[in-house]
Amino acid sequence: VGASITPLAGGRESDWEASCLIREGRYFYLFVNNGLCCKGLNSTYYIVVGRSESPLGPFVDQSGRKLTEGGGTVLLRSQGTKLGPGHVGLLRDGKKLITSVHFYDASDEGKSKFALINLKFKNAWPLLTWE
Repeated sequence: VGASITPLAGGRESDWEASCLIREGRYFYLFVNNGLCCKGLNSTYYIVVGRSESPLGPFVDQSGRKLTEGGGTVLLRSQGTKLGPGHVGLLRDGKKLITSVHFYDASDEGKSKFALINLKFKNAWPLLTWE
């Protein structure tokens, strides 16, 4: 009762879902998925991020574009046989940051798989890469 809703991402008729908000240093990072999930070999999911000094935003990408205006720095997308990666989850193990993601394996008939990927930062921006 009395709570207000503040849009943090979306716009430009994009599909946005599976958000994850974390704090690292002075910034809050909002990881969001865009594209179509759960379509196996036809999945177009990919992970974007924006950052803000406040958990309520505004969140902007590396070019300064707001996530509410369709912005978002692409962090992880389909590569090779790993299709439609999505849904960041974070595990802190001491100083090591590990993210969980799901994807569809083109080398295994598009079956859904799970991966753990190290999360790193460069110039206060997160990096996710398939290893």
